[in-house]
Order: sequence, then structure tokens, then C-alpha cells
Amino acid sequence: MSASRLEHTRGHARPVADAHRTPVGVDRDVLRRHADQLAELAGMLRELDVPDTVVHRGGAEPVAAQIVHRALHHTVLAQVTVSAAAGGDQPALLARLNAELLLREGDVRLLFPSRLLGDEDAMERLRELAGQGAQIRLSPSELPTTAVYDSTVALVPAARSAHVSVVRDSGHAQTLSTLHTAVWNQAADLSAYSSDRLLWAEEGTAARVLLALGRGHTDARAARELGLSVRTYRRHVADLMSRLSASSRFQAGVRAAQAGLIDPP
Repeated sequence: MSASRLEHTRGHARPVADAHRTPVGVDRDVLRRHADQLAELAGMLRELDVPDTVVHRGGAEPVAAQIVHRALHHTVLAQVTVSAAAGGDQPALLARLNAELLLREGDVRLLFPSRLLGDEDAMERLRELAGQGAQIRLSPSELPTTAVYDSTVALVPAARSAHVSVVRDSGHAQTLSTLHTAVWNQAADLSAYSSDRLLWAEEGTAARVLLALGRGHTDARAARELGLSVRTYRRHVADLMSRLSASSRFQAGVRAAQAGLIDPP
């Protein structure tokens, strides 16, 4: 990513909503653009050969200790994305650091890929993190593993090694933070999903019912197209709403799209 591209990213990623707001819709193109920008910037920072004021190679442990020390004086905001390749596991350094912040009532926000919905072991780890106080959301976007703290310093693990680059430049760290917020605001909260395993790939009827809901078909038309009785179709709808913790059919469709279970119509 060139300097001009970086400035373009900064200028267009900032007008995002409050990160605590519950998402009400999903724009897949906007979400993908923000995720791509985040991945591109993270990749650039891994490879950048610049003075230590921007990227410091080595010394991540002392920086992590400094971040924990901050938590003694104020609530530290941690914005973390975990790549699909990691299978829901944070790199060891980030896992230890974020656990320490949770013990100190830090505001820890973790973004994971929605493909983990089909991995019960990974989902159990996410539920454990949520039980420890972490906020967790699921995004259909492909994301790099990055962590930003208080929008001022970032830790960017290498793709294929244990090395972690420390990004000290506040401009780069702020851009990573802004892009994380943009993706976060359109991701689905873990609490929206029941603990039951959601095997969408193996449950073709469930996905087809969700698509019918998204298209706004009447029950009679949807049931006819799916080869089901209206009563059976409505039973599938009720089951899906329960599994998605949705209070309405529209909300069920939105949450499914946010998590990448179906494409928006």
C-alpha cells in the first residue's frame, strides 16, 4: 500500500458508527473493501523496512508489558482480528496479553471469521473467551491477524512464524483501528448464535429457507419452491429464528448475512 493509498484509506474509513452499536444491516461490498484494506495495510507493515519509530522488529514482549501496565491506570481498548488460517487461535503473545487485559477489565474486542461456525471446538474456545469478558463478533470477510491497543500501538504477527512486528507510528495504528471498527460494526455478535452447532453446509434446507426469507417470499410460495408443506416450512423458520436468537424473520436474515451464512439478496 503506497503512501497515497494509505492517506486515501484514512480519509474514507473514518466515518464509521459507534462500535457498541448493534448492526442492523450488512453491505457486503463495503465490508469486503474495509477488510481488504485492513489485510493490505497489515501485509505492508509486516514487510516494511523503515525506522523503528514506525515498525520495531523484535521487542514485542516489553511492549506487551507496557500495555498491561496502562491497564492499571485506564481501560485499555484492544481491537483484534484473527485470520481463518489460525483456526480461531490467537498467537501466544496476543492470547496472553489479551487475557491479562481481561483480568484488568480491559475493553477487548475480538473479530473472528464466520467459517468457525462449523467448527465446534473453535466455537467452544470463543464461548470461553466471551465468558471471560471479551466481546466477540464474527465476520464473513477474510482478515489478517492484527491487534491494536488504544489506537496508538499495534502488534502484527508474521504470517508463517512466531515473529511479531510492533507498529509504533500512531497514524498507521489509528488506520488499523479505524478499519477494525468499520468491519466490527457490520459483523455479527457471538451472542446472536445459540450453542447448537450450525452445520449450514450440511443442512441445505436451512440455507434455502434463509434465502427464501431474505427474498421476502410468502410462506406459500417459499414452501412450494422448496418442495415443502407450508406447515413444515414454518417449522423450519421457527427453528432458524431460535438458533439465530432472532425476534423476527427479518432479523434472522440479517444475522445470517452478517455472519456470512448466506449472501445478501
